[in-house]
Amino acid sequence: LDNVCVPPQPSQDADSPVKAYQYRFYPTKEMPTFVHYCQQSRVEVEGQEMSFYKRQMPHGLFNFSRGEAGCSSKLLAEPPLTAGRPITVPKGATKKERNAALHARRDAFMLCAIHRAVNAALTYCRPRLCPSR
Repeated sequence: LDNVCVPPQPSQDADSPVKAYQYRFYPTKEMPTFVHYCQQSRVEVEGQEMSFYKRQMPHGLFNFSRGEAGCSSKLLAEPPLTAGRPITVPKGATKKERNAALHARRDAFMLCAIHRAVNAALTYCRPRLCPSR
């Protein structure tokens, strides 16, 4: 992938009842079928660190009862598209340096995909499940 943080593409599935909330992040690429999101993912973008760790999520984020986080919390801040730019590894780089660059791209992918997926789920569920909406 040239850039792991790309603008999401709305699903073209006309039969989907929630097509506005189903995104194809990389329509022409095969993506992982499983993501183990208990690991912390973090990336520094333009001097600012962004991270995802499940224990940092608001308690009750997907509880849509009155007063719960699912209905009242802000959406997650999405990383800028520059977060996943390819990292140039100089010739002669050590294995540790090459692995660090690869790990940084994986973290950027995780941040982009997880934040967008959580935001899409909240955007879809809130108008349907929150009592005051």
